[in-house]
Amino acid sequence: MRDGADTLTGAPPPEDAVRARVRRWDLTVSGWLLLCLVLASLTAIEIAGLRSLTDTLDSSSRALGTTADALGQLEVTPFVGDDIGAIAERIEETSDTARERAADARRSVQRLAVLIGASIFVVAAVPPTVAYMAVRRSWVRPSNDAEPGKAEAGP
Repeated sequence: MRDGADTLTGAPPPEDAVRARVRRWDLTVSGWLLLCLVLASLTAIEIAGLRSLTDTLDSSSRALGTTADALGQLEVTPFVGDDIGAIAERIEETSDTARERAADARRSVQRLAVLIGASIFVVAAVPPTVAYMAVRRSWVRPSNDAEPGKAEAGP
């Protein structure tokens, strides 16, 4: 006996019942896709929020650069010595490196947010949707011995 057939007579359910079942499954799969999209979007937004860490690194590197400039001006001050100029130069190099790394990290976080968000959606949504579409076709395909326009018994 086919799934969805009348248990007493073995007759297929009426076409309206098949359509109603297919419609319920369509809504269920649509809900799943929407849920996957929302979860993927929220994940991407949260990961993109990590950019604020790179902003902090960039701000710190600028402050370090300002400190290096101030120390560099002390190089000409008597009693401080020439060593302060070398220290200021190393601090400036560190500041530049930190600023470059902050920019790299900002770009990486953005790419990661998009990649993970898209991956979550694709992995969670595509396989069940493809499987459902294949099964759905068999539910709504007219049978060879049915009247034209009549759907084959489905779910």
